[in-house]
Amino acid sequence: MAKTANINMRIDPEFKKKVEKMFNELGLTTTEAINIFLHQSVIQGGLPFEVKNYKKANYFAELHQSIEQLEQGKIVIKTIDQLEEMAN
Repeated sequence: MAKTANINMRIDPEFKKKVEKMFNELGLTTTEAINIFLHQSVIQGGLPFEVKNYKKANYFAELHQSIEQLEQGKIVIKTIDQLEEMAN
């Protein structure tokens, strides 16, 4: 018989129900799914998926879009003085 160790974690009860339902539909228990995740982490030498800072990713996407608009001449550039003059 294989020896096992326990990992205890706390999660929101409603989230736990959603997770258990999803894994059940895949034919897995939550324990089996966590074991798959842990094994894949070891095999890949890190998380088995890409982790992104979505705020940062959105910032770079917006920056890239602004640069494209600038290159296409779609952005009007004004100095502070010109903007203040327009406001008056």
